[in-house]
This record gives sequence, C-alpha cells and structure tokens, in this order.
Amino acid sequence: MRIALIITLTVLATLLSPVAQADTYPPENAAVLYYKIHFYYPPDSDVMDKIKEYAKGDAELDEDIVKHLDKYQYAIKELTVASKIKHCNWGIDFSEGYKALIVGLYEFKRCSWLLVADARRLASKGDYYEAIDRCITAEKFASHVSGDTLINSLVGTAISAMSDKCIMHISSQIHGDEDALKHLRSKLVDFESRIGRVKEGFWVEKQLVEVMFDLKSPHRLTYDMLTGSMFHESSGFKEIDPKAKKPVEKKLIEEVKAQNALFYEKALIYYIGIIYDALAAFDKPYAEASEILSKQIPEKLANDAKKKPEAIMANKLIPSCLKVYGLAVRSQNSLNALKTALEIFIVKAKTGKLPKKLPANALKDLYTGKAMVYEITDEGFTLRCQGPDTKRDKKKNTYIFKVKK
Repeated sequence: MRIALIITLTVLATLLSPVAQADTYPPENAAVLYYKIHFYYPPDSDVMDKIKEYAKGDAELDEDIVKHLDKYQYAIKELTVASKIKHCNWGIDFSEGYKALIVGLYEFKRCSWLLVADARRLASKGDYYEAIDRCITAEKFASHVSGDTLINSLVGTAISAMSDKCIMHISSQIHGDEDALKHLRSKLVDFESRIGRVKEGFWVEKQLVEVMFDLKSPHRLTYDMLTGSMFHESSGFKEIDPKAKKPVEKKLIEEVKAQNALFYEKALIYYIGIIYDALAAFDKPYAEASEILSKQIPEKLANDAKKKPEAIMANKLIPSCLKVYGLAVRSQNSLNALKTALEIFIVKAKTGKLPKKLPANALKDLYTGKAMVYEITDEGFTLRCQGPDTKRDKKKNTYIFKVKK
C-alpha cells in the first residue's frame, strides 16, 4: 500500500513538472527526486534515533552512524541535486480543502537528519567545505518543504533550526580560516526570508478555507465534518458537540445542516478577513505584529465566536496558525545571529583576536530592531537578543559560539 502510494505520488509529481520528459535528468520538479528518495531510503529503526540525535549535536559519532551514512551516500547525492532545482510542486490537491493529503512529513525529517548528520561527520574529519555544502543543501531542502501548507512551513522551520545549529558548530571549527569563513558567508547570502516562507503558507490556508465554504465543492464544510473531526489532523480542529447547548453553536449546527448559502458566504468573508489581518501584521515590526497576532486577533475571534456563528470556525482554526509567526521570527533571528557571528569570526581570522565590539554590518535583533548584545567569554563569545521571545516564557534568545582551541 505504501509503495503504491509513493509510486502514484511520484508519477503525479512528474506530470506536474513544467517539462515532463522521461529522458530529462534532473527533472524540472524537485519533488520527483524527493519522492524517489523516500522510496529507496527506508526507515532504519535500529539506527535512525542515533542519526537524529547526532544531527542535533546531542550524541557522539559511532560505528553504526558511520555505516549508515556511508550506505546512503547515494541518497545524499540525490538530495543535493534536488535542492538545486528551483521548482518544487508536491502534488497536493488543494481542491480537497482540509482533507487534502499531505504526505512525506516524517520522511522530510529523516532526510534532513541524514544531511546534517553527514555534515557533522565531515566536519569531524576536517572536511569543512563539504560539511558546509551539506548544511546548505539542508536549508534549500527546508525551503522546498516549506513551499505549501502551514504544517509544511513548521517542518521546514525545524529543518532550518537544525542546520543553523550545525553551521554554528562548523563556524567555531573554522574560526581561523578566513577563506573558509568567507565561503560560508557567500553561501548564506541567498537564504530566503524564513518569515516570508511562513507568510506564503497563509495564502495556502486561504485556498483551503475557500474550499471549505464553497457549496459546489464535495469537500465543503458538512455536519459530519463539524461534529466528527474529519478535518486533516494538521488543521488542529476539534469537533463541535452535536448536542451543543450554547445558542451560537446551535445556530452554527443548524446553518451547516441546512447548507445555508448566505451563512457560508458570511463565514468565508469573516475567515478571509482575519487571514488578511494576519498577513498585514507580518510586515510590521515584531512588537506591533506580536500584539496583533497574539492578542488582538485572538481576542476578536473569541469575542465574535460568542455571538456570531460564522466566527466559530475561524476561532477554532486560526489561533493555531498564528503561533507559527513566533517560530518564524525565532528562526530568522537565528540566521541573523549566525551571519553576525561570521563577521566576528572573519575579523578574528584577519587580526588574530575577537573584536571588542560588533562589526558595523552586524544584523539586528528582530524582536527590538536593535543590535544584539555581544559578549566575549572564556570559550568564545555570545550574541543575545535585547528583547524577549514571548513564545519562550519571556527568556531572551542567546546564541553561543565557541572558539576551538
């Protein structure tokens, strides 16, 4: 069953390619190669946990990990080729709305563990340029993974976080090699906005909503969906009790049972209005955006849902979507810290000493719009955000960079 599904998806992805030719390699749709890799890179239950922990920097390299990485070099090669292809269409049928089949999320994670684990192994041998290339491949892969739904964006953000951590480790290893540091800096220049990647996911959310409230669609919101939690599990939806006692929820059930066209239209207008409000907030400074996304919109949704049946669906689905903004900012801040650290390391490579203050081209802390706090330590240096990340219990983000003795 699993093999048949993968083959079907591979064929579908091929058909979705701009130029679907049997004799074209690499294909013009990166998804073709990614699905192919899923087919011949099966999960190895005995080693995969080790690969994962080693990729995250939480385990030591051992013989099992080395054998696994050696065995699947051909998968790494294909991932590298796929990451360089600009176009990536996963073949998701968005016309199915929240029932759309989103496949490969766990497989995406396994592929990222493989890439980053190999990067760490290469760095341990002193093959820093190859190690850097593996991390760049992981980031390009994260970009492809993030290209569609919000749940995809979350997986892509997790991949980027792991890759960033590995690059921080590598930069600490090459702190005295100016050429290697500049090579790494050149690779980071073209990294896309991670906040922008999440923002794109909201446009997809809009498409799914339009299907949900389209009475002509076989995947429209129905009574069974409303009370039976038949949404895709990634939506975060919890069903409405069919014996709901609140008048507003009773009204919602009645309208959905009756397939009332006017209600569906009002619900769609309300839902999309909230999404547009959220998208507009993405372009504002963090403090203002956070206020809108974590307080103003949720409060409006909660209050409206007490009196407007058309607001209930938005109130149940959208708050979980808003949380991804904080994760996106955290991810982009991590990249800003990494780029700033490279400038510090390059100064050290030139002068033999860490600079006493931040370089003039240091990137800002997105939480405050101010420079990060730079502090030299016994082991290297730290970069710290001046403002809190409210999604982490008001703890300030601190990035630690060690200088290999």
